[in-house]
Amino acid sequence: MLDVLILTSGPVSVRPMRTGLLGEGMAVRAQPFGSAALALLDHHAPDVVLILHAEGPPAAMAHEVHALTAIRQVRAYATVPILVVADLPNEDDRLLVFTGGADDFMPGSVSSRELAARIRVHAKRRMGHTSHVLPPMESGPLRLDRARHQATLRGHRLTLTPIEFRLLAVLAAHPELVIPHHDLLLAVWGPRHDTDTPYLRVYVRSLRRKIEVDPSHPKHLLTEAGVGYVWMP
Repeated sequence: MLDVLILTSGPVSVRPMRTGLLGEGMAVRAQPFGSAALALLDHHAPDVVLILHAEGPPAAMAHEVHALTAIRQVRAYATVPILVVADLPNEDDRLLVFTGGADDFMPGSVSSRELAARIRVHAKRRMGHTSHVLPPMESGPLRLDRARHQATLRGHRLTLTPIEFRLLAVLAAHPELVIPHHDLLLAVWGPRHDTDTPYLRVYVRSLRRKIEVDPSHPKHLLTEAGVGYVWMP
């Protein structure tokens, strides 16, 4: 069963969409966009995120979270497919949805059947990229079970978000090798964020709090100033 998270931006009713997708056999959760929604992304890892956006361009939504903001912040947290449902009559606004990081866009009049079909296509495509069973990886005291998405350090289970796990896996796969910022961003967040170094710094700090005895004096996840990061087993 596909797990769909609907995020609403602006004053819009989620009930018709939620009911339609439930009827298509999907598990659906709905949440207004905000910190609680980002927490769901961190801890539940849905198969697809739908952003249901109230009508209007950014300038008309001064007091609401516009879809573009939601897309960018979701993309900073996860590589999950993002589908946007909105009535944006201006072509420039529709193009901004894609350049902002969305994978698909549909008007508000989209039927439940078509929406469900698009969700399945994007979910299947994503699973196709991750369906190969990967063996566990060990690097010093760190063990990553990539098939089960579990990490242990010195036998103790780590509680990692999907992005943290992915970042740690990329680093641990190349121990003692400095990986440039650009390469890490490309591998973890994708080409739309290959220059967004602040995303990387935030997640490195978070990882250090979870894996280092003294995060201010790290022994495993080290910084190569101005270049990138390196995993030391």
